[in-house]
Amino acid sequence: MSDEFVRPDHDAPLDVDRLVARIPEKALVKGMFFQSALVQAKAKDKAGRAPGRDKYVAFQDYTVREHVTVLVDCAKIVYPERPLRQGLRQLGRDAYRIFLDSMLGKVMFSVAARRFDAALSLTSKAYKVVGNLSSAEIENVQPTSAVVHLRGVWNLPDCYHVGVFEEALDDYHRHGEILVRENRPDDVELKLCWELPAP
Repeated sequence: MSDEFVRPDHDAPLDVDRLVARIPEKALVKGMFFQSALVQAKAKDKAGRAPGRDKYVAFQDYTVREHVTVLVDCAKIVYPERPLRQGLRQLGRDAYRIFLDSMLGKVMFSVAARRFDAALSLTSKAYKVVGNLSSAEIENVQPTSAVVHLRGVWNLPDCYHVGVFEEALDDYHRHGEILVRENRPDDVELKLCWELPAP
């Protein structure tokens, strides 16, 4: 556990087996978050194969254990030249787009009307939808920063979910960075810091 927010070390080793063993069997995630990673892995594989099952249904539930395993396998295939955490971070950026492009995401975020503060306020609602144990609370909102407190988020919050919020910052034209404070593997705070866009 760290007392301070720090830049995530995306070059650090990741003990996947240890993490997967700690994930509760009842932790579930929607199938849509397998899809982009699998499409990319299949495109990279010479035989056109991909890890996991032949098909994942977008709004059907699957275990987070399976999700983490498939993400790791896909990251190794799609980004073989990068450290594992960096590949997972990039897959997280893709996950943001997958949700935003889904019918549910379009409906949910249409009310934000391209306002970053409004979109950020919808984070808690989005996390309740995508996983049965996961929650996200927005804390300490400032003009150029906010903290997203992820709880019950076992699928790589310190790299995969960093990528999710990096893509969100980019999508709303906020130049910045994300700092991390890990309380437990499934309890991580992400501090989003950004510059105000030019008037």
